[in-house]
Amino acid sequence: MANEIIDELIEERIDIFRSAFTVRAKTLFYDDDKQNKLRHPGEFGTYREAIVHDFLHSFLPQRLAIDTGFIVNALGEVSKQIDLVIYDPSLTPPLESQNRQRFFPIETVIAAGEVKSDVRREEFKKGLIRLAKVKAMRSAMPNELSAAVRWYRLEKSEYNPDKISLDQVFTFLICNSIDFPLRGDIISSTLNEIYESVDYAHRHSAVLSLENGLFFYIDPDNETCSFPISMTGIENNRNYWVHSPDNEYAHFKRFCSDLFMHAAHCTVGYVNLLKYANFGKDKMNHWVEKPKSNE
Repeated sequence: MANEIIDELIEERIDIFRSAFTVRAKTLFYDDDKQNKLRHPGEFGTYREAIVHDFLHSFLPQRLAIDTGFIVNALGEVSKQIDLVIYDPSLTPPLESQNRQRFFPIETVIAAGEVKSDVRREEFKKGLIRLAKVKAMRSAMPNELSAAVRWYRLEKSEYNPDKISLDQVFTFLICNSIDFPLRGDIISSTLNEIYESVDYAHRHSAVLSLENGLFFYIDPDNETCSFPISMTGIENNRNYWVHSPDNEYAHFKRFCSDLFMHAAHCTVGYVNLLKYANFGKDKMNHWVEKPKSNE
């Protein structure tokens, strides 16, 4: 039986978020005299991301932080700018450019998210491909990752982000609505077109549309890489929608629950800055103390 107090608090957070993301944002930034065109697109995007930031912060372990920036790995790969990067600040070096651009080593990234308004097919595709590349960056790292945080049930399993979802980054896209058909059997064909050259293991973890609902995927050949995460067993959620006409909060609650579960149990690695640094063609010379004379 649900705890009524907690449930009411969750629904209150959802109401505040939904109102700010839709009604208040359009009131502040849309010009009705110009056919709903944005007055300040850049500021609108920043405001929208801040709304999502505040909402998600309520459903994350307190040891984690949220920011925006670029994700990097020791192989020289750099992502496009990611709207929301959830990471472990206690294990993340504060790498920042002179322009205040943040860079996050992939080892300490828990989740990565893109934020959109009313998203069309091409924009939807770009967002999902951008997130897929983040997962690919994690997969490209050698499997001898030194884990600082790993769920105790995975202690006997080798680190493998393509096989174990908790070893991988949770990627998500949040939008107000999806402005193209995406229901029933259309979901499968649409995602197959979007992810034509993308491995199943690098697909999105979740897409949350305020108006349309929430959907996940499952790799049909690898049940351990399914979403949402289940601590009691694998749930077959390929092309699975969470949207109840009788409960306007259902898809929000499921998304927040799954994000929290992943964030609380996701593998976090130590960052070896020596692997990120370039020492040129010559090997690094180590200083050695001169032996003492016997005289």
